[in-house]
Amino acid sequence: MVTTWHRTALVLTTVVLAAAVTTCGYPGDDGDAAASTARALSTAVAAGDGEAACATLAPDTVAELEESSGTACAQAITEEDLPEPGTVETVDVYGQ
Repeated sequence: MVTTWHRTALVLTTVVLAAAVTTCGYPGDDGDAAASTARALSTAVAAGDGEAACATLAPDTVAELEESSGTACAQAITEEDLPEPGTVETVDVYGQ
């Protein structure tokens, strides 16, 4: 069984990966786009807007979250114990 901690780790890891995937192909703006995606996810979760939060995730991540929680993404992600949104201090983007 997947614990809340495991789901939280999965979601946070996914935020970083989704941000990196979202920014592929936009040289120079990669850091800004990654930070924006991370802020959009964390702000949506903090506001209880599961639909908006799930919209920032990759399809495979949505499927994994739904499978591990047994509920729809929009409900599962708002039930996670994620940290409140904060200031992005640094962004590292890898890939092409």
